[in-house]
Amino acid sequence: PYAPILLASTIVNVKNQSRDVDIFEEWLNNFGFNNNAIDSLEALAQSGNSNAMFLLGVYYYQVQRYEQARNWLERAAVDEHAGAMNQLAWIYREGLGVPTDLSQAVVWHSYSADAGYPRAMTNLAYLYSIGEGVEKDLYASAGWYERAAELNSASAIYAIGSYTLNGVTGYEKNEQQGVLLMLKAAELGHKRAMYVIGKRYENGE
Repeated sequence: PYAPILLASTIVNVKNQSRDVDIFEEWLNNFGFNNNAIDSLEALAQSGNSNAMFLLGVYYYQVQRYEQARNWLERAAVDEHAGAMNQLAWIYREGLGVPTDLSQAVVWHSYSADAGYPRAMTNLAYLYSIGEGVEKDLYASAGWYERAAELNSASAIYAIGSYTLNGVTGYEKNEQQGVLLMLKAAELGHKRAMYVIGKRYENGE
């Protein structure tokens, strides 16, 4: 009964609608989510279930009840729940109910990435690539993208494909390998990779 929370959250984030509570709740309804399930989820979380804590944190995050979100995410993060650590990083990264703290965001992204969570790896890679919360380090960025790509992260595969196509960040330029990586990212649903492949076909490349 709780899967719709993650499904709806994933969809609104992919569509860049994560700040629209109505759309999130509409997706919950589309997936047949019963709001009474929050009560049973709370009971599970209170009993010490870290997955329930994480799901509650995600739910409250999406409905913009950030203090409750942070409370549950912190409790799950203490239990080393990788997803909760990554979501908690976003609370500090965007200053949601707390002062913006990029250094704290990097700490939680790092914990999550070290625990093997691909989304945290790509989040950390991005921060290293722009020098936000950490000193800019393109090689560290590429290293995290590589690790996430090994776990089939579409965003990471896209990034490595882009580096390979353009011959940057220590990657030797290789059109064929770059296109193969873009195709793989596109097959995994990465929209920018789809666009790149589409433009190459359009231009006869």
